[in-house]
Amino acid sequence: MGTTSSGDDVDTTSTSTDTSTSSTTDTGGCAPGLTDCGGSCVDLMADTANCGMCGHECGAGCSAGVCDPALIDCVELQDPQQDCNVICGDVGMMCVTNGCDKGGTWTAYGFEQACLDDVAGAATSQPCTVVPGPGYSYIRCCCQ
Repeated sequence: MGTTSSGDDVDTTSTSTDTSTSSTTDTGGCAPGLTDCGGSCVDLMADTANCGMCGHECGAGCSAGVCDPALIDCVELQDPQQDCNVICGDVGMMCVTNGCDKGGTWTAYGFEQACLDDVAGAATSQPCTVVPGPGYSYIRCCCQ
């Protein structure tokens, strides 16, 4: 307690309430255009580890919040061979004609190790509905 010049008792204890608001509450304190993902400020429009949303990883890249097309992991071709529309669909994606590296829709391989090492493959710019044909046992399709 304190005393005013007129002799009145006053409480000198200070209390304050912060009534300010922050425009960064949705981004966790990150700069505009960035979002807090696990304690790091990231650009959801371009970050390959957080593409479009936190934790959504892309192998080839991220553009405008959407994963760029990429060749998926090696798939053993069955008899009859399935096309890349089916193969990409099996992993919840869509085939992209001429959308991947080497300018191709898919790359076919004669044996598994060549596919795993990505060597001696035959890349094609054929539509997603075309299958590699005889002599190929594994394929990597361009999916998004």
